[in-house]
Amino acid sequence: MFGTKSAKPPASPAPGPEPTLTPAQFTEARRQHERGLAISTFWQPPLEEMRKIGVRQMRDVLSVSPLTNHDLELFLQASHERSVRSIRRWLHRECLRWGPRKNFHCIAIEDYAEWERVIYPLLEEANLAESLWRQELMNQGRWSGG
Repeated sequence: MFGTKSAKPPASPAPGPEPTLTPAQFTEARRQHERGLAISTFWQPPLEEMRKIGVRQMRDVLSVSPLTNHDLELFLQASHERSVRSIRRWLHRECLRWGPRKNFHCIAIEDYAEWERVIYPLLEEANLAESLWRQELMNQGRWSGG
């Protein structure tokens, strides 16, 4: 339309025969491909080890600080109860809230009984269990629970 010459697409090379592999070459190529996939796969430790790592990563969230003290206090006020059970419920809520945010979904177990059986002992090992929080509340004179 704008010029007098028509634009022709560049000529593509003539299609040749499909490259074929011998059975031995195919087997070797497949082996190398599978090896490459295995190497590129992200390795993860077993689930138990991941949970231990996740609980250790929660240390910065669950360490005693004015912010966590305030959060626990608000939770205890909302629950109308100062007890070991309510502190454990708060720890469960914190694992549900912060586990996924820290990319440790393995510690965010919805079922409380399962969480208490699996994750709570790991919190005790890491010294992040209710005894830490109960002692902190006692130190501040805000513990009247059992």
